[in-house]
Amino acid sequence: MIGTLWGTDAYFRFPSTDALTDYGVGTSYQDGEVNDGLIIRWNDPLGIQSGWASGPVNGAYGDGLAFVNKYGINAVNRDQASIEISGKTYDTLVSESTFYSVAELSAYWADQYEIPWDTYPISPTDGFSFVRWHQEFCKGTGKICPGIVVMDATDHIIDLTIAILKKYQTGQYEPVPPPEEPPVAITYPDGMDDGVAEWLFGPKFDPNGPVSQMWVERGKVTGEWPRLAEIKTFDQRTYYRFEGGWCPWKTGNAKPKELK
Repeated sequence: MIGTLWGTDAYFRFPSTDALTDYGVGTSYQDGEVNDGLIIRWNDPLGIQSGWASGPVNGAYGDGLAFVNKYGINAVNRDQASIEISGKTYDTLVSESTFYSVAELSAYWADQYEIPWDTYPISPTDGFSFVRWHQEFCKGTGKICPGIVVMDATDHIIDLTIAILKKYQTGQYEPVPPPEEPPVAITYPDGMDDGVAEWLFGPKFDPNGPVSQMWVERGKVTGEWPRLAEIKTFDQRTYYRFEGGWCPWKTGNAKPKELK
């Protein structure tokens, strides 16, 4: 979006706005947990108006070019369902809940287009991919949308979509594990480095680990640096108990949360 979910919602409601997207999906990294994976439909793809989200066509390539060659330029906005993910920059991270919401929308429209789960994302009707990036229609304008984060996650979104299609087309469902989140560079307070952090945290300190990074961010606010006392796993939930009672926990590769 190059914006927030609700900021974009407000923008689309201005009478002067000459753009429109069918769907917007929020992510916790931009809009907070309450909007994580939330879907807003701004336009009915089967309604009387079309979104204007994928133009102007200039330098089309790949599956975008294949679409233009078969259906023409006017079909680019008229006949596609467009989805935008919130984020003020193309580097904004995207949560697994957001990816799943995008996959749900993709699965719905793929099923309406009669694409079977075992050929997705290739459409038997067209012979090319049902999934297309914005830039596949307008690379000649210099636009890079949807950006590297979403582009790198496209295969994962496709895997999620296949699993959803298979569930509703055959009754069989195989969960798709979330990808490992890329490590975020840790920022220490004045006077701390890897060695000091490990001395305070304990030998399991990992500067790329989400719990270790959460511990550093918490300490910068509270001024408290409790030592890790115990790690305990129940089913897929792992708990990290620190001296003094602080106890973050997480499920699988998801972001850790505080136990309150």
